[in-house]
Amino acid sequence: MLRRLLRSAIAGTTLVATTSLPSVAKAQSLFFTSCAGPGVCGFVETFFSGTFLTVRVSNLDNTFGSALFSTQLFFASPLAAATPGAAFTRQASAQLGGGASAVGTTPPNAWSYTGVGGSNILDLASFFNVFIEGAAASPFRASPGDPDNGTWITTNGFVQFGADLSGVSGISGQIVGLGFCTNVDCASGTAIVTPEPTTFVLLATGLVGVAVVRRRRNAA
Repeated sequence: MLRRLLRSAIAGTTLVATTSLPSVAKAQSLFFTSCAGPGVCGFVETFFSGTFLTVRVSNLDNTFGSALFSTQLFFASPLAAATPGAAFTRQASAQLGGGASAVGTTPPNAWSYTGVGGSNILDLASFFNVFIEGAAASPFRASPGDPDNGTWITTNGFVQFGADLSGVSGISGQIVGLGFCTNVDCASGTAIVTPEPTTFVLLATGLVGVAVVRRRRNAA
C-alpha cells in the first residue's frame, strides 16, 4: 500500500511540475566551476532564451587577488560556418547580481562576445580595462571614480552578461564546454546541466505528503 501511495505521490508531483511550467520551453542552464590553483578560481553559468545568450560570471578567488578578464564558450559545432575565417563581434550588456559591487567606472557595454567563422569557440572578452575580482584586491583594481578603469567585485554575487546572437549562424548548436581566464592562468571543462530547484522542491513535497498519509493510517 505504501508503495502505491509513493507512486501516486511521485506521479502527482510530476503532474504538478509539468503543469506549472510556462508554455514556452525554458532554456537549459549550464555551468562550470573550477579552483585549479591560486588565482584561478571561478564560476561560469550560461543559458539561451531563443538566440539571446546570458552568461553569469563570478571570481571565487578570495585570497590571491586575481583579475578575471575573459570567458569561453565551446560549442559542439562551428559558428558562422557560412563565412569561415571572418571575425564577428556582438555587444554585451552587463549588470551586477547577488552581492556583487563595482569600483571605478564600469560601463554597461564594457564587454563583448567575439568569435571567428568556422570556430566552435565564442569568447566574452574585456576591451575597456574592466576586470572581475573576488574579495582580494588585484593589482588591476580601479580606484573609486576612476574614469578609465573599473572593477566588478563578485564576493557574494556575479556579473551577468547578455547579448542577442541571432546574426551568428550555428549559434543554436549545443554548448559542450565552458572556461575562464584570469591574469594568472586559464581553466576550462565540460559544461554541466544546472539542477532545477523546483523539481527537487516538488518531489520533496510529494514525499512529505506520503509521510503524512502513512502517519494518519498508523494512528487510526
